[in-house]
Amino acid sequence: MKRSIIITVFCTCVAFLFWQCNKESVVEKVEYQRGNIVHYGSGAPSSTIGEIGDYYFDLSVSDLYGAKTESGWGDPISLKGDRGERGEQGERGEEGEKGEAGDKGEKGDKGAQGDKGLIGDKGEQGDKGLKGDDGKKNNGDNGAPVTQIHLGKGKPIYYIGKEGDWYIDTETGVLYKKYSYYWEVAIRPDFEVSADGKILYKCNNQSITDINMDDIPKLKNVTTIDQQAFKKLSSLKNIVIGKNVTTIKDKTFFRSPSLTSVVIGNSVTTIGKEAFYNCPSLKIVTIPNSNIEESAFSACSSLTTVNIGNGTKIIGIEAFKECKDLKTIVMGNSVTDIKYGAFRDCVSLKSITIPNSVTSIGSSAFGGCTSLASVTIPNSVTSIDSGAFGDCTALKSVTIDNSSTNIGHYAFSHCSALTSVDMGNSITSIGDGAFSSCKSLKSIVIPNTVTSIGDSAFGFCESLKSITIPNGVISIGKKAFSYCKSLISITIPDSVISSIGEETFWDCKSLTSVNIGNGVTSIELFAFWACKSLTSVVIGNSVTSIGNGAFINCAALTSITIPNSVTDIKYAAFRYCISLKSITMSNSVTSIGIRAFSNCSALTSITIPNSVTDIGESAFEECSLNAITIGNKVKSIGKRAFFGSKITTISIPDSVENIGDEAFYDGNYLLKSITIGSGIKRIGIRAFSSSSDDRVCTIKAKTPPNMTAGDLGDNNYYTRSNIRIYVPQESLRIYKEAEGWKYYANKIYGI
Repeated sequence: MKRSIIITVFCTCVAFLFWQCNKESVVEKVEYQRGNIVHYGSGAPSSTIGEIGDYYFDLSVSDLYGAKTESGWGDPISLKGDRGERGEQGERGEEGEKGEAGDKGEKGDKGAQGDKGLIGDKGEQGDKGLKGDDGKKNNGDNGAPVTQIHLGKGKPIYYIGKEGDWYIDTETGVLYKKYSYYWEVAIRPDFEVSADGKILYKCNNQSITDINMDDIPKLKNVTTIDQQAFKKLSSLKNIVIGKNVTTIKDKTFFRSPSLTSVVIGNSVTTIGKEAFYNCPSLKIVTIPNSNIEESAFSACSSLTTVNIGNGTKIIGIEAFKECKDLKTIVMGNSVTDIKYGAFRDCVSLKSITIPNSVTSIGSSAFGGCTSLASVTIPNSVTSIDSGAFGDCTALKSVTIDNSSTNIGHYAFSHCSALTSVDMGNSITSIGDGAFSSCKSLKSIVIPNTVTSIGDSAFGFCESLKSITIPNGVISIGKKAFSYCKSLISITIPDSVISSIGEETFWDCKSLTSVNIGNGVTSIELFAFWACKSLTSVVIGNSVTSIGNGAFINCAALTSITIPNSVTDIKYAAFRYCISLKSITMSNSVTSIGIRAFSNCSALTSITIPNSVTDIGESAFEECSLNAITIGNKVKSIGKRAFFGSKITTISIPDSVENIGDEAFYDGNYLLKSITIGSGIKRIGIRAFSSSSDDRVCTIKAKTPPNMTAGDLGDNNYYTRSNIRIYVPQESLRIYKEAEGWKYYANKIYGI
């Protein structure tokens, strides 16, 4: 009987315990993943129970252990909910009817024997009592429904289980509870780890400060730390990466504000993109063997020292960009590739030793490192990409050893303190803007191996006084030496077989002499614009075209010889050369462009060779010409071609068919004699200004050319007092009757 009571009380306690925790009386396991088992028992599990990956439920305290690892069961998770507040006491119920008499109790212990009393008289027998009412039998309430624990990989699907069930994601260890028609995370472990213990998915402990993965049984076998596993953990300060970890994935420690120290073991071979991005408290990093991917440590503003071991080969794109306190970098001798922007804007970095293993320095790799003072490029480097050291404003000297073949676009641009460059003997190409705006650079020697100088390669090198272009150079790009305002002289070798590009020597204010080799084929737009000190120009005999504004505003230039190869002098080629007195133009020139020599105020004479067929508009406007000789193949004289000249006589050959408007207009009224050849078909509006003295015009054409009254220069053509016009005798009547000519009828004479 006693044994029966003890068993009953125990069962009642167990049932009550589950009622308090889950309002459940039975816990069952539904297995969805083969190989995981939920074991049950009272008290903590022994190490001999279960296999790796199994779970254990402690019935006595509602604790869940697992998944089991090689290190054992680990710490449990309690499934018991918090005890609710005590409810108010209910009203007292009505007194029930008296139930049937209970079983006779056990016989008590025998008392001590009292004194023997006197024997009384025997009494009469009483009447028999009435039988009481039968007691009512009450049934207890129904027990709680059965609760199940489900196992599976990944998050639970909504149709699995019923309300009150539990679900364990065996991949992460996350525990879910079912509410009505949905599952909700009930408990996350400190670390979500894959069932095999190889992948660390997430750290859920927001208050953790220090982690040594090798000291945590659950993390000992981790080989991969998954994306964002420690992202934005505000309290984490120090972490030692486990000895079995090989991969730290993207954004693993992304923006962890308190992280000051990380120990990366020899086993780690990959540090993913933005793995430690913007960890502002991180100060020192040692990376023994890992390739470092894009932005892995970017914006770690307190990072001062980086030690890169001998196992690292690649430093990825922007890996350490904007590490503003970074002062020291030690690179192992296995690094081969420093990618785009790897150390960009590391403004405290003063020196860098690039090991002999490096073959490529990527674009902007050290761009904006404003404290970097010197750099040596080792023999192993074959390519220095665009902007590699751009905006390194403290950089004073650069030494490039003999293996590099290419200096990329803007590689050293805006290095405003740079005074010394040693290029070595293997460079073949100097890229666009390679040394642009190096304002302190005074001289540079280009090695004989160079074949190409890119656009703006030395543009805005304001202190550059001398440069020697070797015979191996084939091409010079646009603006290559633009605004080198201290450059005094330049010789373009015969090896240059392309053009002198647009604005190549634009605004080189101190340039006094230019010698253009025999390989150059053209001088392009504004090539020598505003070279105000230029006095001597020798143009090679392969140049065929002098481009728009090529020598515009070369105020000191006094003479120019156009070689026999030139056929075309383009728009404003020599405009505003205000000291130009002598032009020697060869018989190869066929076209003189618009404003080609306009505003050359010192020019007093010009001979247009017989090869020229077209003189462009304003070609010699506002020159001080007092003598003009026009070749015998010119067909057209453009509008205002010789406007403002000071000639007194002009002879226009038979080849000319058109004289443009105001072509010889002269406000000084000096022109006295005009001879126009037999081929003329049109005389433009006000082609000749009036004359204060008598003017003689001889027209050889038999057919009167088109013109309007006054185009030969007599403003007062009604009186026509100071002009005489001579035409072929046989055409005299035709002239006198022709429109525009009839107003001069009494001044027209036959010859």
